[in-house]
Amino acid sequence: MSLSPKKNLPWWREPMVWLIIGLPVTAVIASLITLNIAVRNADSLVKEGYAKEGFTVQEVLEQDKEAVRRGLSANLTAEGVNLTLQLSGNTQSAASLNLILAHPTEARMDFSVMLTRQADGSYQAVLPELPTNGKRHLLLEAPDQTWRLHGSWDAPLAGQISLVAIGTGS
Repeated sequence: MSLSPKKNLPWWREPMVWLIIGLPVTAVIASLITLNIAVRNADSLVKEGYAKEGFTVQEVLEQDKEAVRRGLSANLTAEGVNLTLQLSGNTQSAASLNLILAHPTEARMDFSVMLTRQADGSYQAVLPELPTNGKRHLLLEAPDQTWRLHGSWDAPLAGQISLVAIGTGS
């Protein structure tokens, strides 16, 4: 029985060469794709009104304390695309209020609605087109951002929602 001699193939035709070259090249390409995804979809979990200290996020409570001091609360009513807000407490009658509909994790999905004061003392606005599902945090702020009220809702926005001051006051 004779063994046939191995043919000498050029290096680019050897399967082991491609295995040795292919694995690191594949890993480099996969890491570049992963880096691209991470850069394009960076988390924006720390919103305005919060301060990041070390590994913890601390909410700046001064606006909340001011809302407690003024005894503020609000009822937001959504009927179709119309929003009506009744504000109670020491409001100092602002001509408009800012309502922020904040997505819990995606800042690019936040919406801001300007509510204007009506003759009867209520505030009204037209709701922009929103996604049909999902949770939103509601922040109602004075134009000068001296106070804010909080609430939350699950889409679709309908009915009545209470907005309250969060904080201990002083």
